[in-house]
Amino acid sequence: MHRALVVSLVATLTALAPVTAQARPDGGALHDRIERIAQEVVGRSTAGMVVSVVDGSTTPLLRAWGHADAEGDRPLGTDSRLPVASVSKVVTALTALTLHEEGSLDLDAPIEHSSGVVLRDERAPADRTPLTGRHLLTHHAGLVESTLMPPPAGPGDLGKPLAHWLERHPPVSGHPAVGMHYSPLVAHTLIGAAIENATGADFAHAARRTVLDPVGAGSATFDEAADPDDAVIVAPTGDGFEAAPWPDVPEAPSASLRWSARDAAALLSALVTEGGGVPARVVEEARATSVRPHHGGGGHTQVFFEDHRRGVRVLEHAGADGQAWLTLIPEADVGVFVAVNSQDAAATEATGAVVDAVIDWMVHAGRAHPAPAGPAPAIIPEWLPSSRATTPTGSFQERLFTGLGPEKLLRSLLGQVRVTADGDDLVLNGRRLTPESEGRWCDPAGCVAGRISRSGITVLERGDRGMLEQTLTPASPQDDRRVVMSALLAWVVVALAVVVGAMKRLVRRGRGRERTPSLAPGIAVAWVTATAVTFSAAITMPLGPLLWGWPTLAAPHTTLTALAMLSGALAIVWSIAAARRWRTVPSRHLVAAGTCAALALPMQLSLMYWGGAL
Repeated sequence: MHRALVVSLVATLTALAPVTAQARPDGGALHDRIERIAQEVVGRSTAGMVVSVVDGSTTPLLRAWGHADAEGDRPLGTDSRLPVASVSKVVTALTALTLHEEGSLDLDAPIEHSSGVVLRDERAPADRTPLTGRHLLTHHAGLVESTLMPPPAGPGDLGKPLAHWLERHPPVSGHPAVGMHYSPLVAHTLIGAAIENATGADFAHAARRTVLDPVGAGSATFDEAADPDDAVIVAPTGDGFEAAPWPDVPEAPSASLRWSARDAAALLSALVTEGGGVPARVVEEARATSVRPHHGGGGHTQVFFEDHRRGVRVLEHAGADGQAWLTLIPEADVGVFVAVNSQDAAATEATGAVVDAVIDWMVHAGRAHPAPAGPAPAIIPEWLPSSRATTPTGSFQERLFTGLGPEKLLRSLLGQVRVTADGDDLVLNGRRLTPESEGRWCDPAGCVAGRISRSGITVLERGDRGMLEQTLTPASPQDDRRVVMSALLAWVVVALAVVVGAMKRLVRRGRGRERTPSLAPGIAVAWVTATAVTFSAAITMPLGPLLWGWPTLAAPHTTLTALAMLSGALAIVWSIAAARRWRTVPSRHLVAAGTCAALALPMQLSLMYWGGAL
C-alpha cells in the first residue's frame, strides 16, 4: 500500500513539475521536508500521521504514514478516518452559513429563537445584549463552560437532539460580549441545535447533506459510533503505544467529526477554488476576517481563526491542541490538513511544523509574502456591543476552563497576570509595553488592549497568546492569586502547628506524662487531613484530563463538594468542642488556638467556594 502511495505521489509531482521546480526550498521538494518530519515522530510519539496539501484544484501531496491502531495491525491510509476534535467546528460553521445563505437559518437572530434553547444570562444588566449565531461562530458570546470537568454524559444522552442535552445543562453567558473568548464545546453545539431546528433533521445528517456530500467528503461523519476501521487515538508508552480514545460527547458539532485526509482535501479544494460545492458567498465569509479585536493580532472569520505563520496570513483551526490542523493560505489559494493519532507533545509540534513547511514552500515560490510585523487595524462589526478604550490595571484572569471551582483554582494559580501602569507604559508580569494607540500597548511579543464594557467591566485583550487565551477579565477577590496563596500559606502554618502539637501529645503519652488540657486536637488533625485531601482533589480534578486522561468519577465536582462540606463540618465540630472546653485550657493555648482558627478561616472559605458550597 505504501509503495502504491509513493508511486502515485511521484506521478502527481511529475505532472506538477513546473510548480515544484519553482517551489523547491533549500534544494528539497515539499514532500521531502514533510517526509523528514513524519519520520521523526511516526512510530515514536504517534502511531500514524496524515497530510493533505491542496493547491487550487490539484492535490500535490496526499500521504499517510504509520498505523491506525496501538498494536500496529492496521496501516493508516489516506482514506482512514481520524477523530479531529475541534476541527469539527469548521464543518459546523460552513453548514450554518450555507443554511443561512439558503434562507432556512437566520444567524442574525437571537440564538434562543433559532435554537429553541434558553440560556442562563448571568451578565451585568447593561451587558445583556442579544447573542446571535454570529457571536457564537466568532467566539464572542462570553460563555462560561466547564471543559476540564464536563458534566457526565450517559448512554441516553447520545443520539438525542442537541436541544435535549442543552436543556439539561443550560448554557451560561457570564461575560460581556467584548473580546474573543474561545468556546470549546457549547457555542457550536448551540449552532448545531439551531441547524437541527431549521432543517428538521439530526445534526449529522444536516451537515452531510449541506456540506460534506456536496464537496465530496463522502466518508466524513459526525455519528457517535466509531467504525472499527477508524484510527484510534493512542499514547506512547516507551516501548510502543496504548489506546487512549477520547470519550463520546453529546456536543458533536464541536468535537465529534471523523474524516480522512482525502475528505479534508475535498473540503479544502472547495474553499480555494470556485464551484467546489460550497456557495461562493459562504466561501467569502469563511475567508474574510469578520472580527479582529482591538489588540490588532489575530481575528476570526465566520469559520476560521486568523493568524500569521512565518509572517504570512493564514486561516486555521486546530483540534485538540494541535493533534489536527486545517489551514488555508488565502494569498496562495493553498490548503493544508495534517493530523496525528496521538496527543503527545512531540507529535502535536510536528503537525504545526508541517503547516510551516508548506508556508515556507509558498514563500520560496513567490506565492505568499510575509507581512511587516505589527498590529493590524481592529475590525468591530455592528453586531458587537460597543466598548470604550481604557487603561487595564490590576489582576486579570484567563476565562478558558473556569466553569467550576477547581478550574477557577487552576486558573488562579496558572492563568493570571498582574498589570500595572508606569507612566504611559503598561507592565504585564514584568513585560514593559509602550503605547501604540489609544487603549493599545505593544512590545516585540505582541500587543494588548484595554476595553470597558457597557456595565463598566474592564477586559484585557491579548494578541500574543493564540486562539485560546485572548480575553481576560478582572480576577474576583476570592480568585486573586495573592489571596489564594495567602490562604494556602496560612493553612500550611496551621497544619504544621496542629501536627506538631499532636505529635508532642503522643510523645508525652508515650512517656507517661500528664496531659495538658487542649482544644479537641483529634478533631483538628481530622480537619487538617480533610482540607489537605480536598485541596489535593481540587487541584487534580481539572488536571486529570490533561495528565492522566479523562476523569473516571461519574460526578467529580459533586465529590469535591462533599469533601468541602466534610471539612466545613469538622471545622464547626471543632469550634463547638473548643467553646465547651475553653475554660479548662491554659491561656497560652487559647491564644494559639484562636490564632490558628483565624488563619484557617480563609482556606476553609476557599475550599467551600471551590467545592461549590458557597
